[in-house]
Amino acid sequence: PMGKEEEQFSTNQYLYFKDEDTIAIVFNEDMYDQFFDDTKKSVIEHSSLNKQYNYDQKITLYDGLDLFIQEEQLGPDDPWYCNRCKDLKRAYKKFDLWRLPRILVVHLKRFSYQHRYYHHVREKIDTLVTFPFEDLDLSDYVRGPAKESPKYELYAVSNHFGNLGGGHYNAFCKHRITKKWYRFDDSTVAEIPQDQVLSTAAYLLFYRRKDSFVEGEDNVSIPTNPSSGNNETKPSEKSMDGDSSLNDML
Repeated sequence: PMGKEEEQFSTNQYLYFKDEDTIAIVFNEDMYDQFFDDTKKSVIEHSSLNKQYNYDQKITLYDGLDLFIQEEQLGPDDPWYCNRCKDLKRAYKKFDLWRLPRILVVHLKRFSYQHRYYHHVREKIDTLVTFPFEDLDLSDYVRGPAKESPKYELYAVSNHFGNLGGGHYNAFCKHRITKKWYRFDDSTVAEIPQDQVLSTAAYLLFYRRKDSFVEGEDNVSIPTNPSSGNNETKPSEKSMDGDSSLNDML
């Protein structure tokens, strides 16, 4: 099998493979007798056959930060013009964090665009990225004379479900006072356990610097569950704009 996609190719086209794709060549008995004799029946195994793939690999948010600040050379199609030598060069670039914001928004790459078979292929990336809830520590990534605390706490996650052809968004938000997590899905709000926040659908991560404070931020009401005992409710006009609104909870 040649991967997940099945397409017809002409002889003048290139065939591109990903790491998990394989090529299998099957010879029936007649073909084998025609092209091989008994002295050539020994098989030489390529080293790639012994390679072990970890399809359940997990990536941490720190892994992404390490790659974000890693030095990289510009590609052949993205040269930089050097004023000193008056020529285009494949320069090196590097990102560093100089100051830490009060609110940190981390955008996880969930969509891939690759050039295959003379056209672009879009794919959804469902790799699980683990991220800290209470103590995201950026002290190893700051290069400026930062006076702010380098530690952050997670307070919201935006999720994407589906694929590039169609999907759905919802959000998980942590209440400032109760520290409980809630799912906001269209007009429905429901309390959820914290372990549900970590998923392959996480798309945007919202962190608050732990030394930050906004005047009046703690002057909010604690939401209560419906009297029926059901944690899930469709908020009325009062619940969406009143004491238990999303803005108050954050």
